[in-house]
Amino acid sequence: MLNETRNITELVTEEIRTISRQASLEDGEIIVKPEHSLIQDLGLSSLMLARLIMELGAKLETDPFSELCHISDIRTVADLINAYVLAEEHAVSAA
Repeated sequence: MLNETRNITELVTEEIRTISRQASLEDGEIIVKPEHSLIQDLGLSSLMLARLIMELGAKLETDPFSELCHISDIRTVADLINAYVLAEEHAVSAA
């Protein structure tokens, strides 16, 4: 499970960096920390958040917001990571 959490963390942070670069929010290296607010600290718009969630759902093949979490509860990078970790744990236990 630790490896899965690490993989999810890496994927979430890389997708945030990719979306930020494509939106030209940052020219240099984009530092993403678990405690960063997706909106205030990283500057993601609601449209960028929607895209981020779509990309993560496609790559991780899961949607934590269908049953397990409310999207409105996601404020930080850690909240987003934890939502996908929870979804992965739920999928494993259901199998």
